Amino acid sequence: MKRATIIYMSLTVVLVAYLCVMLPMTHAAARNDMFSGLRIMVHDTAHTGFVNAADIDSELQDLSTRIKKTRRKDLNTLKIENRLRASDKIEDVHVTALANGELCVDVVPMRPVARVFDSSGSYYINRIGKRIGADARYHADVPVISGNVGSPADVAKLLPMFDFIRNHPQYDALVTQVVIDPGGDIIVVPSVAGHVINLGDTSMIADKMERLGRFYHDVANVRGWEYYDSLSVKWRGRLVATRATKRTVDNRPLTELDGIVDEVPDAGTQTAPGL
Repeated sequence: MKRATIIYMSLTVVLVAYLCVMLPMTHAAARNDMFSGLRIMVHDTAHTGFVNAADIDSELQDLSTRIKKTRRKDLNTLKIENRLRASDKIEDVHVTALANGELCVDVVPMRPVARVFDSSGSYYINRIGKRIGADARYHADVPVISGNVGSPADVAKLLPMFDFIRNHPQYDALVTQVVIDPGGDIIVVPSVAGHVINLGDTSMIADKMERLGRFYHDVANVRGWEYYDSLSVKWRGRLVATRATKRTVDNRPLTELDGIVDEVPDAGTQTAPGL
């Protein structure tokens, strides 16, 4: 064996031995170091303001005031993660001790898509149907659901509709409140005053909203926003409207009366004009 090879192998063995001894010692020393600070990052991509860094620090009993007196080995990052995940305001969290001595808390807050008012009070619901408690510290500007609401599972059935509306800004700006009537129909109270909208259920929501869009563009802009006091798109291929001043029934199909709307004299006596 060549001398150079022997020297190279010897140095390699020495280096490995050094690392085996020094790395554990360095790690042990680092665990005895104090944290240099706390970094809380809230990834609120929806800009809801539902949870902020101060809320997270409060949930951790003002850890920011104690962190510089805490040794790295005395802090259990998994315990912190589990504590924050137990909150109904937080969807996910990762806690990491950084090389610069900081403790980094990365939080993904719950994103509420609606607020529900029922006989027990109110709560928010997120995109997967999880109930989020409502209190004075938290607020999100989302549509309101009220009326004959039922259980959170029943509310979750509305989520595909809210997903569609949220992904189409022209409709998202329209819907401010949803009321479930005693018959189970979904009644939308739009941001524009003067009328309500009966969606029936969440089926064919894209088609129903397209019919509403045609109505607002081609009829409401001409006749005025308060010409009708209720609209219904619950029947396939129809938009049935009740005039604010009740008149006779006009039962022509969608393609006739202005190409948009059927009229009935009273919302309480609406019947399906045919499918």
